[in-house]
Amino acid sequence: ERAGLKLSTLFQKAAKSKVNEGKVDDATALLKYRDKIIVGEGFELVGHWRLAEGIGAHGYSEQWMIQKRLGQWSVERSFYEPNGRKVGASSARDLKYSAGVLSYSDHFTKKPKAEWHDKADMTIQTEADKQATLKLRWVVGSGQSDVNTLVPVN
Repeated sequence: ERAGLKLSTLFQKAAKSKVNEGKVDDATALLKYRDKIIVGEGFELVGHWRLAEGIGAHGYSEQWMIQKRLGQWSVERSFYEPNGRKVGASSARDLKYSAGVLSYSDHFTKKPKAEWHDKADMTIQTEADKQATLKLRWVVGSGQSDVNTLVPVN
């Protein structure tokens, strides 16, 4: 972990230097390469993501924070009203990464709507034909399911 932290710091400094030179694309490439080295397998999933369509059919925007530290995955999801007020949150349990797919059980810490299911089975993976997008599939106990596209939060 200590070596990874030092390496990450060096990449951050180099990326900042590239930004100061006006080479934002180079900085982005450096940070992606850093993630590949430090995070390892699944590095493409790591980051801060949102629904591509902005507001979902349920009336909320959603954001995911996907992290991998010391080989351990974590996923935190937040729900926001159109005015930006946070109205719900969930967190991942029983995370597994295999063959490019992160699967987990999503559990609410605060439900946006009282009638929503307490648990959903989720999978997240990169979109094969699209750069910088993820495909999210979810299924709840009643069998209701959907697929969403996630894009990076700017």
